Amino acid sequence: MENTKTSITLLIIAFGLLSLQPSLAQVEDSDYLFLQIGNAAEANGMGRAGLTLVNQSSALYNPGALGLFHLDRNFGLSAPKKTKWLSALAEDLWVSSSSVSIGTNLSKILPSHNLPFEVSFGLGLSKQKIDYGNITRTDDNGSPLGTFSASENADIYTFAIGLKKGVEIGIGYNLIKVKSHLSDFGAGTEVVDSKADASDFGLIVRLPLGEIFSEQLSFKLPLLGRLQPIMTLSSAEVTTKIDQLPTFSDSDPELKKKTSGVSAKLGLKTGRASLISANFVEETEDHNVDITKSGHELGIAGTYFIRTGSYDDPVGRVTHDTEGWGFSLRGPIDLALEAKLFGEPKGLLKFILERIDFRIDHAEYPDDPGLSLANTEFTTWSISL
Repeated sequence: MENTKTSITLLIIAFGLLSLQPSLAQVEDSDYLFLQIGNAAEANGMGRAGLTLVNQSSALYNPGALGLFHLDRNFGLSAPKKTKWLSALAEDLWVSSSSVSIGTNLSKILPSHNLPFEVSFGLGLSKQKIDYGNITRTDDNGSPLGTFSASENADIYTFAIGLKKGVEIGIGYNLIKVKSHLSDFGAGTEVVDSKADASDFGLIVRLPLGEIFSEQLSFKLPLLGRLQPIMTLSSAEVTTKIDQLPTFSDSDPELKKKTSGVSAKLGLKTGRASLISANFVEETEDHNVDITKSGHELGIAGTYFIRTGSYDDPVGRVTHDTEGWGFSLRGPIDLALEAKLFGEPKGLLKFILERIDFRIDHAEYPDDPGLSLANTEFTTWSISL
């Protein structure tokens, strides 16, 4: 009875959070717009919408999702390939990022403590950089005085927790240390960096209806055996703050931005192996005029993924479609486990087979002569265990 009460309470909280609407937040331009450039291919293939995605790159979009990631994983590493940015306007402008995290599900390493719900924690470190290339400074007559390399960097430290009792809740915090290397203050003199602190507070709630009601909703088919539905609803919200900006007046020392997103995933699986799935995501970033991001993903056997999306930014007057694909080793392993191709693995082998995943994801923007981001491509390699 107590477990039922706990699940019902969490369900009520989840439905309340799933009805969240984006709240208004005044956002102004800052010198640190590069923080808004997500370099992960999976999100970029779906209109840049990454708030409700739970994977190795979660901390770059929503630190709360890292808590859910470590309910089932102990280690994650994501290494997106360096991306050429605004290639229509510049030849040497690049964006790069990387993420690594460790964590565990305390309920699985402390089974004797009989915790009332599953609890996980995760610690992550991400790095994000935009390289503006070499910039030459000239005097009033146009004669070159010197050249320096311009760049902006961010070190992102993430702490996240995950809770699961039917409903899954992830809460996370990013501490972001930003350093800008943009001006040299005279030829031959020491370069002075400007610094700022920023933070993200992220929340995600997932309602795995297919898992909660698996006994009631499962059914049998000839040859395929018993099938269970995949029905997962997610809601997420991230609040970003940037302070200590040297270009701000004393009357406005801090910027705030709020982004909200929802997603619905539907499909069929047998045991732990996904057969087919469809994921629909929608995201809104609050400005005076909202930026909207939407995307779709079709998953085949948990192995191959086809993605499309759209991005609409009335503020920057940027609108474009996106597309992408992904490959995951997790799908074939799950199918092999269900078919008992590994027999009954035990110990370390069982631990590895139940968790390991290797992924490659790719995304690209359309070949549009009027789009400054035309033909931009993203590729991400990642591993988790």
